[in-house]
Amino acid sequence: MIECDWIHVDERCVMGNARNLGLVGWRSAPLADDMRRWRSFGHTLCRTYPEGSACIDLVVSGTPSFSSEMRKESEQFASDAKIFPNGIAHIVLLEGLAGTAARAFISTVLLVARTPTPSKSFADSRTAAPWLRERLGKGWSEVQIFDAYRALAAKLAERP
Repeated sequence: MIECDWIHVDERCVMGNARNLGLVGWRSAPLADDMRRWRSFGHTLCRTYPEGSACIDLVVSGTPSFSSEMRKESEQFASDAKIFPNGIAHIVLLEGLAGTAARAFISTVLLVARTPTPSKSFADSRTAAPWLRERLGKGWSEVQIFDAYRALAAKLAERP
């Protein structure tokens, strides 16, 4: 199993990393403060790994907030070139209308912000791992990315 460093755990989200791969998971929809925390975490990883970093953004529950503050924070996050410059894989496991709404919100933010970071939405980890592997480069295998994903999912399943 890959070693993960968990830096934040609360009722809404989990944040940590496995080397230069950020791991962010959502138990409920993020608030503006969560987006600011995620952006700060991305900056820290960028400084720690100047050769590049990427992120798994795992959504397991919640309905996105469409408030003006949340849109503003999301657009600032998406337009920041110093956050996970190698890519962000948004894995949305929500079904039905909630999943459609979450993927639509992510896609709209990325389009409006004209994100400099390669970003893509996925419905599962199996398709996300090869995409991330290409962006992380040497030192990462798809198996290691799956291990990091499983560690994130397991951490999310724990209740704070």
